[in-house]
Amino acid sequence: MSDLALALPDRRLPARARRVVRLAPLWLIVSLVALSGLVVGLRQNQYGPLIQSDGLGYYAWTEAILHHDFDFCQWQPLHTVGAISARNPAHAGRCENKFSPALALLRFPVMAPVALATDHESNQTLNVSDAEGEASLLCGVLALLAAGLLMWGTLRRLGVTTRTAQLTVLALVFGTGLFSYATFDASFSDAYSAALFAGLIYAGVSASQHRRRPRALLVFGLSLFIAWIRLPDILPLVLLVAVWIGHETRPLSGRSRRLTAALRLTVPTVLAVVLVVAFQVLYSRWSAGLWTLSSYGGEPFSLTQGDEIKVLFGADHGLFTWYPVLALMLIVGFWRRRSRPWAWLAAVAIALLTIVYGSWDPWFLGDAMGMRGMVDIVPVIAVAAGIGFADLPRRLRTLTLALGLVLTLVTVELLIGYWTGTIPRAGNTGAQYWHQVVGQPSRGQS
Repeated sequence: MSDLALALPDRRLPARARRVVRLAPLWLIVSLVALSGLVVGLRQNQYGPLIQSDGLGYYAWTEAILHHDFDFCQWQPLHTVGAISARNPAHAGRCENKFSPALALLRFPVMAPVALATDHESNQTLNVSDAEGEASLLCGVLALLAAGLLMWGTLRRLGVTTRTAQLTVLALVFGTGLFSYATFDASFSDAYSAALFAGLIYAGVSASQHRRRPRALLVFGLSLFIAWIRLPDILPLVLLVAVWIGHETRPLSGRSRRLTAALRLTVPTVLAVVLVVAFQVLYSRWSAGLWTLSSYGGEPFSLTQGDEIKVLFGADHGLFTWYPVLALMLIVGFWRRRSRPWAWLAAVAIALLTIVYGSWDPWFLGDAMGMRGMVDIVPVIAVAAGIGFADLPRRLRTLTLALGLVLTLVTVELLIGYWTGTIPRAGNTGAQYWHQVVGQPSRGQS
């Protein structure tokens, strides 16, 4: 699985080709994704605030940083949405916010000025203004654009044609929860995690083509936020870096040279993961009085829970039932020799997260547009699928892309039901799922 050389050209693109790569499809992707994202996101005002549920937990860190108040107990909305996981028995006014501060720090340059300009009625209400909601939406759309353009740029660097790269990216944007979590639920973290993974993959591919190591500070920063935003993503992060190290050190002669190169490539990510783990343990001790890595105190984790089949195929948020185009993309990735190493990488990443979320209660992560815990690793699947589609014979490629469009429309139908309430956001039965996909759903099911 570590042999990615077949998927990494050894030459740089000519200068003229690089200009085409940068400009040719840029306006199409920007106009389609940004405009539709803004329209859909602003439309959400009809269904509730732009920052809600998990988004309140992330946003609360922005207020905490601005006002130097990290107790969190005083904000009642956090209790309502379940963001408070524990109280500190030794400090009655101190509570643990189970959501990470990483997303607040990532969005701080945009959100902080808007929050400072907002006159909150009281610290207890944690009121979120329309301006703050729209700033959150803007950040979500920017994350979506970054994820889409980085995935497309990676595929183009790997020799995938412009049209095939575009179609692959658009299928993943609309055929998974990525679009919804960058627009309708823009205050959630998933679109940002996907953008960070896309950035890490692009940095690695670009460095390989230039026959150099990725910038250590860049790898450290990307790894830090990937791990910090969502701890389970440490598993696919470590997997990705391990495979990358194997690919980069294999051509080197001599054990000492390989070991030295491996250490240089490993240090940025290992340091980032160690810092994240240390922060989380110390924060849990300070806020809840517990020495623990998990901030989700009331949500048990057990490897014997056995919900892995539901994670993959359940009618209620199952990965391949809500995002069926991913199954096609994995098949195409395994079909072709050049894309097979990336397909194995994607499959193992999915397997690791399936075990994690299958052992988590609730495994579906609450109200969600599909299995949102998997949205983060969409960029890994994009590489496998894009190369696989590109290497198919022309007629077969046309047929598989057409099938991909049909499967994407299944997710779009579920997306519409999720937005409008014609399908429950949690607790779907098989009958409700199929009624939404192939039938005429009735209003008010949610």
